[in-house]
Amino acid sequence: MGFVVSGVGALASRWRLEGLSWFSAEPEGACASFAHWRQGGAAAPLNLGLMYDFGHGVPKDEQQAYFWWLLASVGGGADAIKFRDQIESRITPKQRAAAQADARNWKPQ
Repeated sequence: MGFVVSGVGALASRWRLEGLSWFSAEPEGACASFAHWRQGGAAAPLNLGLMYDFGHGVPKDEQQAYFWWLLASVGGGADAIKFRDQIESRITPKQRAAAQADARNWKPQ
């Protein structure tokens, strides 16, 4: 199970207003978040990290959560930086290195 994040209620409320729902157990939630990000929605990589951390709509995968929070933290978002730093202690150095390499090489399509 993912860690308890303070302030998730406020984030979730903001995302619902933007048409996002990381609480959904449906894969469409992840697809909608990614599509929203590609259209300029800044909260989407943070949202995708939460979805992977908690396993909502996607398989639970802490390495993927870390990857998305790395991308989200590039812009200096405090929540993304906090979540990224917290999950670093839960993944292996090999997972961390792989996610960092993927983030460095990631290009939007």
